[in-house]
Amino acid sequence: MILPIFKNDGSSQLYSYLFHVLTGTMLPFIVWLLKLVESYKSVATLVTWILRIFCPTFCLGNGLLNIGNSELDARFFRDLSVTKRIGAWDAEF
Repeated sequence: MILPIFKNDGSSQLYSYLFHVLTGTMLPFIVWLLKLVESYKSVATLVTWILRIFCPTFCLGNGLLNIGNSELDARFFRDLSVTKRIGAWDAEF
C-alpha cells in the first residue's frame, strides 16, 4: 500500500521499519510521561486506547513498558490504601 510512494523496495522497507521502531519505542514512553502528570491522565488513557487500535507496535512497546514499570507503579503511583495487588493479566494494568 505504501510502496508506490518510494522509488525502490529497499527504501520502502527501511522507512517502514524505522516508522515501526519509533512508534513502538517513543509513543509508549510519551504516554507514560503523560500519565505522570495528574491533569493529563485522562488524555493518556484516551491516546493509549486509540493507539492500541491503530498501531500494533505501540501495543508491544506499551506492554513491555508496563511490565517493566509494574513494581514502580505499584509502589509510587497507586493508592497505598488499596490492598489488592494488580497483576500483569488484570484489566487495570
